[in-house]
Amino acid sequence: MDLPPGRWARDLQPETPPSPEPKPYRLTAHLPHRLNPSQLRSRYVTPIDEALSQQHLGKTAGGGTSRSITGEIESVDLEIEIHDLTHGIPVLISTLERQGAPKGSILHFQDKTSLQEFPFGHIEGIGLYLDDLKLSGRVYQKYPLSDVIDQLAESLAGHGELQGHWRGDTQTALYFYGNHAEAMTSRLQQIIPTHPRCQGARIVRITPE
Repeated sequence: MDLPPGRWARDLQPETPPSPEPKPYRLTAHLPHRLNPSQLRSRYVTPIDEALSQQHLGKTAGGGTSRSITGEIESVDLEIEIHDLTHGIPVLISTLERQGAPKGSILHFQDKTSLQEFPFGHIEGIGLYLDDLKLSGRVYQKYPLSDVIDQLAESLAGHGELQGHWRGDTQTALYFYGNHAEAMTSRLQQIIPTHPRCQGARIVRITPE
């Protein structure tokens, strides 16, 4: 049986390989938010993945914390892969801010010629540092830290909330975040001077003004 001319030539031609997926853009979000890895995952990683995947825009690709020489967490970083910068960056930033991104947060993106930076975040933070060494043993026994935290949190109701803590060798830090650092400081200062467990405590702003 004769075959149509060119039959074998067509059959032996290699199939055209599919076009490779375009490489995603890699961005880094730096946040002065004092969260441990578990808190970082629940507050930011999961919501970002959900928001980006719903629109097929990308996903998170890692993250971590930055610590001081004493081991205290000072900030967190997130690595994000995005396929469409025009649509992906607004979705990413709005999600981060909805989850409570603090002032001073920055989204970094290195393009072919320069480093692009997108500032974001509105929430302010303060750290309350409690003395764990110089007070009497009776004070530490009579005023458990959990009770002190409950009282401080109650005083900030509607103005801020405790979102993290750190225990060092000589002090415990409590991290409060809200819309106005001054309002939170003012409310805590109504308790600190008269509370035995708060003697020697100091308040430090942990986000930029």
